[in-house]
Amino acid sequence: MDILNNLMHGFSIAFALDNLMWAVFGVFMGNLIGVLPGMGVLAAISILLPLTYTMPPTAALVMLSGIYYGSQYGGGITSIMLNLPGTGPTIASFISYATEKKVAREPRRFGRGAIEGIAGPEAATSASTQTSFIPTMSLGIPGDPVMALMLGALIIHGIQPGP
Repeated sequence: MDILNNLMHGFSIAFALDNLMWAVFGVFMGNLIGVLPGMGVLAAISILLPLTYTMPPTAALVMLSGIYYGSQYGGGITSIMLNLPGTGPTIASFISYATEKKVAREPRRFGRGAIEGIAGPEAATSASTQTSFIPTMSLGIPGDPVMALMLGALIIHGIQPGP
């Protein structure tokens, strides 16, 4: 029963109005910076990290996570509009799509709604974006420069990730 209480407590914090507003702000700013050519996740978090110095730790991490995910997917906007691969998950999606098209039984269906052309790239995008937080939060070991910056933000706010 203690697990359910902790889970409900976590949801009450995550869905608090101020935390949701910081998440929306982070995603908006992340998308705005992620669309700019040459500006990726690392630049977005580096630019907006000083805004979190005076914030409570929960709100700061929610905003930084929103910036992370918003800028990761913001690069997809330019990929769709200009047909150019961006960085991170967009490149993983392009490579997965090209591989799926090569091994497909009917490659002419690609670009016309074939589920094979959607499932593989989406799985690649999710795998490259969502799983990078796991070693940083559970072990305190960053997997890339962005997670090293997030690890620094955790330490700045007095949170020790890992064991």
